[in-house]
Amino acid sequence: MKTFIAADMEGLAGLVTWDSADTDLMRRLMTEEINAAARGAFAAGAGEVFAGESHGNMRNIRPDLLDPRVGYLSGQPKPMNHMGGVDGSFQLALFVGYHARAGTLRGNMAHTYAGHIFSLSFNGIEVGEIGADAALCGSQGVPVGLVSGDRAACEEAKALLGSVRTVAVKEGVSHTAAGCMPVNQAHEAIEAAAREAVQHMARSSSPSVSRDR
Repeated sequence: MKTFIAADMEGLAGLVTWDSADTDLMRRLMTEEINAAARGAFAAGAGEVFAGESHGNMRNIRPDLLDPRVGYLSGQPKPMNHMGGVDGSFQLALFVGYHARAGTLRGNMAHTYAGHIFSLSFNGIEVGEIGADAALCGSQGVPVGLVSGDRAACEEAKALLGSVRTVAVKEGVSHTAAGCMPVNQAHEAIEAAAREAVQHMARSSSPSVSRDR
């Protein structure tokens, strides 16, 4: 199974606000969450894992720390923006480090693309980056099997995507404050959820075996 991992920043475990002093830490934490999701995917039998970036200049993955089994796309501009690299050859997408849409109560660093966008709707349904990125994946026939981020982002993902697996690595107290899960624990939870998501997709896509009676 070919799996795509999309990584954003605001929903990473251990970060609660935008601070240029945290850039090196952010890059490491983003790469580690990609690695956690990749470990889970490979453990469940994924044959190929590819990662893409959804934050800022989209040059945040640390290649020296990235799991050597994982290919990646970095930089911009790129077709489909956050979802650059996704096409119909993928069977599943996993989102790590995601955040809630602009204006969400207790959404840690909640926003939608840019500070001047307050509301974005598709067919009358208000969405943020989770919904927009899931729609881009859906346009290529790729379902989303996992969303990790703050609790508000996870609740948003469930409301939009139904039975998607989620990992809440922190809970917002305000726009720039949150109670956080220990980073190592968050990585373990993301790995386990990614493994379950890939296993579920593998079972769902396996052809049924007919039996003579």
